[in-house]
Amino acid sequence: MSTLAALARDTTVRLDARRGEEISDEALQLLVVAVVRRYAHRVLTGDNPPPPVPSDVELTGTEALLMSGGLLRSADVSAFELAMMTNL
Repeated sequence: MSTLAALARDTTVRLDARRGEEISDEALQLLVVAVVRRYAHRVLTGDNPPPPVPSDVELTGTEALLMSGGLLRSADVSAFELAMMTNL
């Protein structure tokens, strides 16, 4: 297992919202930006990454909408622009 894979597994456990450690707003933001940029890079370069959430991990619709809404607001992307992108 690579060092990053081990770090990801450890971080997943440590950030668990129900039992995990506290994390500062800044640290959480930095992690989100790093992961989003890496995933976007893989998509844009044709690397064909897997879906962002593994099939064996439960992510609620609310969780997905909260994160995607926050990302769209942070990037100043409108609902119209999102609709155009998903229709390509």
